[in-house]
Amino acid sequence: LGDPANDDNLNSRYKFKVEIVSEETVPPAAGGSGVVDGSAFAAASKKIDEAATMGAGYGEKWQGNPYCKKIANPYARRPAGTCSNQYAKKPAGASSNPYATQKPMLANPNPNDKSSEKSDAASSDVKGSGEVVVAQNLFDFDKQSLRETFLENPNSTPSFFITYYRHLSKNPTNANKELGNKVLNAFVDAMSPQDKTSQDEKVVLPVNLDTFPLKQILATLVEGKHVELGKRAIEGYIWLSCRKCKRKYSGVDEPSGPTLLLSSQFSLNNICNSIGWDNLEALLVEAMEMLCKYQKSSRPFDLLEKVEPTALPGSGESAQMRVYFRLAKVAYSKRFTADPSETAFDFGSHVSRVRMKSQNVSVKIMNAFVDVMSPLDTASRSVPLKAVDSRFPLRTILSAILGDGKHKELGKRVLEGYVWLSCQKYHSLGSLKPRGPEILARVLDIACDKIGWSLLTDILVESVEKLCEFDNTPCAFELMEQITRSSSRGDSQCSLVCARLAKLTSKKMLNNDRFLSKPNTTAALFLTQYKHLEKDSSNKQFCDELLNSFVDIMSPIDCKSRKELSCQIDQDFPLRDILDLLINRGLMELGKRALEGYVWLSSQKISAWVRGGPTLLCTLEDPLVSLCEALGWNKLEDVLVESIKILCKCRNIEKALFFVDRIAPPASEGSCHRLRICSKMAKIVCDKQIEELRDAHRYRSASDLPRYKKVLWLVGNYCPAIAPKFVTLAKKLSVNAILYPLLTDVALRSSSSTDAMKNTLSELTIHCAQILSSRVASNPDTAMAWTITNADLYKYHEFGDFLQNQCKKTFDWKVRKSEHRGFEVALSRLINAREITCQSYQPGYRGPYHFKITKLKTCRVAFSALSCSCSSENYFFDTKISQQPTTCLRHTSRTEHQNDKAKLDAIKAYLPADSTLKRKAVELSVDDDDDVVLTGVAGVAEAVAKRVKAAEDAGEVIEIL
Repeated sequence: LGDPANDDNLNSRYKFKVEIVSEETVPPAAGGSGVVDGSAFAAASKKIDEAATMGAGYGEKWQGNPYCKKIANPYARRPAGTCSNQYAKKPAGASSNPYATQKPMLANPNPNDKSSEKSDAASSDVKGSGEVVVAQNLFDFDKQSLRETFLENPNSTPSFFITYYRHLSKNPTNANKELGNKVLNAFVDAMSPQDKTSQDEKVVLPVNLDTFPLKQILATLVEGKHVELGKRAIEGYIWLSCRKCKRKYSGVDEPSGPTLLLSSQFSLNNICNSIGWDNLEALLVEAMEMLCKYQKSSRPFDLLEKVEPTALPGSGESAQMRVYFRLAKVAYSKRFTADPSETAFDFGSHVSRVRMKSQNVSVKIMNAFVDVMSPLDTASRSVPLKAVDSRFPLRTILSAILGDGKHKELGKRVLEGYVWLSCQKYHSLGSLKPRGPEILARVLDIACDKIGWSLLTDILVESVEKLCEFDNTPCAFELMEQITRSSSRGDSQCSLVCARLAKLTSKKMLNNDRFLSKPNTTAALFLTQYKHLEKDSSNKQFCDELLNSFVDIMSPIDCKSRKELSCQIDQDFPLRDILDLLINRGLMELGKRALEGYVWLSSQKISAWVRGGPTLLCTLEDPLVSLCEALGWNKLEDVLVESIKILCKCRNIEKALFFVDRIAPPASEGSCHRLRICSKMAKIVCDKQIEELRDAHRYRSASDLPRYKKVLWLVGNYCPAIAPKFVTLAKKLSVNAILYPLLTDVALRSSSSTDAMKNTLSELTIHCAQILSSRVASNPDTAMAWTITNADLYKYHEFGDFLQNQCKKTFDWKVRKSEHRGFEVALSRLINAREITCQSYQPGYRGPYHFKITKLKTCRVAFSALSCSCSSENYFFDTKISQQPTTCLRHTSRTEHQNDKAKLDAIKAYLPADSTLKRKAVELSVDDDDDVVLTGVAGVAEAVAKRVKAAEDAGEVIEIL
């Protein structure tokens, strides 16, 4: 097919051979009855697949080609001896020359039939070499053989017929037109038989239909105005696309449905306009059903998009619009049954796109979807194959429908449908129970704003009922919380909903198991429901029962029946609101039980939780005092003292101090029972605090001053028996950081009304004055320096400069851990003599290691004898080394001496009038801010002792007036 002179690759590209009949060959006469038998037809059709590469576009090469003088139909009846099918079976002794005159094998050979002899005498007009010669009669086709051939190779067979038909169309004679129509009818009969009973549903196609030339077939039929054939072709393709097909190597692939209709290169709108939307409506609906059946993705909605009208009709509803809406209903119905979640996502994107083109069309699309999700006839509801669970995009649906706020009824029906669907039992879940409308709380905000409470009342009540019925109380509580938050806006209808739900669900949701698993939220739910119920006086008895039942859950009458919580009670527990409610109602006994229950629950150790104790009591001064005054302090003594013990046991002493400080009355006021109980509580917490402060060195900074003030105030006013312990502790504290600010606090001294408080302050004031006096009496040209014995022996060591520098206390070096052991060996003599300590550590327990040296001994050294290298730049630019203090003692000592004078002058105002202080050797040995006593330096001690003895002999004493 083509000119070999113009196309060198023609023979290699197109291997299909079309028989050329010589001029001597005569077509059969009209009315001939010869039919090519099935075997010959099948043999010839084996090469049809090779013709597919030829394509319809090469038909124009046939006309005028000297190599193609005349073309005969390889499937038509031939006259005797002129069968041009070189692949057909030949009689014995027949020549293999395809152009020789041969006798064909007829379907029903009859030696008595003379029709073949008559056909030999007939002749047809022979045109020029460039014109096709066609017999005046039409040839008959073996339909069954052609059908079998088509099913054996559906992708390649159509190309031959399309090319053959288009070639005939180049010379539109009546004979060619009639033959062309015959060719098309024969092909369409093979593709889509009119006798549906002949279609074998179990047919397995040899290949898939991805390359099926549907576009070329329909274009040819539409161009020739064969409307009915076009409709049958589409029908045949839909039937073929729903058949299984063999894989390339082994196995069988499932049908994929009519996916070629979705191709971007296939103009479905133009085809439907040419054939007629009314004619194709049923086929399009069938195609949509098959796509929904075989396509698991959103492909069905691609078909819906392809048939979407580009413009609205002038008046009424066009056929295309009617088909479009019908396909939308089918798509949503079939897809929603198969996969509700994916269909909902597709609906959201589809309606958003349609709304931008036409508001009216989008409304109809929304109605189509809602009719599927929530039919008006509840009896027609069906359970989808997949479960409607927590992943269902309910918010997407509501946003698409309620975007403009005009379709409240549709939104209500969506919620009704969701509640029903979420309560159904699905095969995909097996034996699992439904969970109910568990995601309704997440969309309540948009539902309330757009739909309104009046339409949502019954839906919300039913939702909570279903959640409780399916034991999904967490989601029911979440929904109740959302409703409660909405009711705070003052909507009366919402308040009625809350009251109705409270009465309906209180006994189901306020239970022991719920409280033990989530005490905070359960208590909040109780308060919310109670507030809604008490607004109606008819609920008074029910409210009383609700109060008693909740207190029984929180604190059972039988203490042995108490159960531990599964999670810790934290600061969000509404204890104040509970006590206020009970006190306002005059239910003091219930208030006491609630307090006892809270103290017991907060003391329980929960795995993976750190016990904090009843820390909320620190903020409940008013309700606790009211409760104690109403019932009597004696009745609440046990629970108050127990709470202090638990706080101390949980190492929450600061909270315990704060609690006693808040609840304790002034020492001169209050009942004797209250004062006795507060004194008992103060003794417990102060004794524990003093013990902790004595053993720990971390509470020695200025930030801990409020803690010492509180302890001193409680000790002096409520538990003077342990005042000596506090005095002993305070004398070891830093004068500058804690002791001096503590003794000069005006508020603390103004509240010291008891004798024990005054005596404690006086004793500590005298001690502070003695230390300040000893500092002021020292030579201002001296400083308390950090010394190392024989430090010059280490001048060639890595730490030589630091050890000889008496201004520095600590040396911190970021260095590899492998070297730390060598440093400790080199400094072992100083470590054993307790002159220094060494530490290998990681700051923050991560990162590189540090090696730290700390000096332990001090002595007073004159500035002239001070060994100082602070001006040296050895470590100034080394970021890996840090030395403390950063300032030189020459600069800080004089400033500290002046500050000590000012403090001594200030502390004199608080000394007793008859106090006389003598400076003794013992006083001089008291270390100031560092709590380190100089030992082991014999020369300095002897010098100080001689100076003290000489001063006493001379009668030189220091008196502070």
